[in-house]
Amino acid sequence: MKEGQSLTYQFRRGNKLEKENKQEGTKGKKFLVPDTSAILTGSVNLLEENIIVPSMVLWEIAKGKAARILREQEEMLKVVKPQESSIVKIREQAEITGDLKYLSETDIEVLAVALESNGKIITNDYSMQNVAKTMGIEFEPCGIEPIKNEIQWSFRCRGCRKIYEENIKECRICGHKVVRFRKVE
Repeated sequence: MKEGQSLTYQFRRGNKLEKENKQEGTKGKKFLVPDTSAILTGSVNLLEENIIVPSMVLWEIAKGKAARILREQEEMLKVVKPQESSIVKIREQAEITGDLKYLSETDIEVLAVALESNGKIITNDYSMQNVAKTMGIEFEPCGIEPIKNEIQWSFRCRGCRKIYEENIKECRICGHKVVRFRKVE
């Protein structure tokens, strides 16, 4: 987190919703910012003091089958919504890396919260890890091997196999769909 900036989050105590400002994780620990997959796989204990949960992660889970997980712990969660400027920075970087098309709005919010809080993301999403790596955001995988190096993407036509460096939807030569693949150096 940048000097002079604090993270504002909502902390639920019973039916009361309070706002608190924090400079860093509790007891000197780094904030951990789980994505939806980290919560669904049980990779994080949501009640730990240094866990902050992006608001869209809660929304994403609340509309699914795992909503009961949240209902049991909802009163104790620290819920965070990032500033729009952080979301814009994440979008810009994801466009540069070629990952924007593969990130959901929730993924972008998780990255933005981690950027603002200088936190560590817990995710199994390679696109999120790639954007995080290029921005200096720490990440920890849940259930998969982490990426070791920044991923460079190229794009290949499914029909004629022409390779493009930019992300386009269909081939300019034959009109087939263009898909992304990891560039091998």
